[in-house]
Amino acid sequence: MRSPNRRALQLAAVMLLCGVITAGCSSVTGEGSADVDPLATAIPASSPAPVGTGAAGGPGTAPAGTEEPSPVETEDAASTDGPAGDPVIDRETRFDGSIAPEASGIVVSRRDPSIYWLVDDGPETTSVVAISSGGETLGRVTMAGVVGRDTEDIAAGPCGPEDPSPCLFVGDIGDNLGGTWPSIRIHRFPEPDPTTTSQVEVATATYTYADGARDAEALVVDDLGRPVVLSKEEGVVGVYQSDSFADGVLARVAEMELPRPTLGLLTSQVGLHATAADRSPDGTRLLLRTYDSVVELIAPSQEAAADLSTIAQWRVEEPPAPFEPQGEAIAYLADGISYMTVSERSNRLTVVRR
Repeated sequence: MRSPNRRALQLAAVMLLCGVITAGCSSVTGEGSADVDPLATAIPASSPAPVGTGAAGGPGTAPAGTEEPSPVETEDAASTDGPAGDPVIDRETRFDGSIAPEASGIVVSRRDPSIYWLVDDGPETTSVVAISSGGETLGRVTMAGVVGRDTEDIAAGPCGPEDPSPCLFVGDIGDNLGGTWPSIRIHRFPEPDPTTTSQVEVATATYTYADGARDAEALVVDDLGRPVVLSKEEGVVGVYQSDSFADGVLARVAEMELPRPTLGLLTSQVGLHATAADRSPDGTRLLLRTYDSVVELIAPSQEAAADLSTIAQWRVEEPPAPFEPQGEAIAYLADGISYMTVSERSNRLTVVRR
């Protein structure tokens, strides 16, 4: 994802890093001092102050200096230990950053929960990449005939209302200029085995928005295999859905205000936007990522969970969010409660256990 706000994002990231590092250093003196990893530090939970709507926008490419690809390494992160049952940022897994330098979407395999699928939003995206839970690269799968324009997210769900087998959905849904592209495209294909498959045929649905073109970076799939796009607007999320996976029009079926983060340094520079989303395997929870926070929506019942037009009435919780320079990917783990995040320009996958 690229945009004119690159300097603002860089400045905010540096400010937050300096604050985290200073706090860590001030608490450790003399012998026995410990290194503090700011990328593993949690952003405090947010306060749900309402925010007004406005024009879409967002930061650009994250700061230069992406880590060179390094050997796979899994390490303990500086945790946010609390009472039993509290969320804990407990692990960072490193992967080869060159396979997805601008990782903007991640999802756990529905076939094998030890496999994670990544999508990169660099120019002309043509493939998805699979890594293991330990960070090893398992394979790259090319989507035949696909050349992405601004690919932003990847989701998993049933292939259709009559076909519950698992499919992957890749959303070419970004629009950094806020309404330039007249349509978006979502690609669907049965989830392959990344160790034996190098190319897949895809079905593509082209959509327009009923209320005009807009930017979006978040995609989920409902129980009938219909893609649901969550827009990137200042302070709010618009929920867009069609009747089927087929060329057509996406209607705005709901919207909700995003809670304002308590420590919103990136938000203060580039705005409060939804940059990624994922739906839990049972459909009762939905995660949203912003540049500073994680927002979780919890359905009041299984019946309500099946109808994403009701999410404005779901309970809102704000678990800890790891600091990342440009957090644009989030996914539930197989338990449907714990989750992981990835940033552009980083080769670190951070796991939050709950």
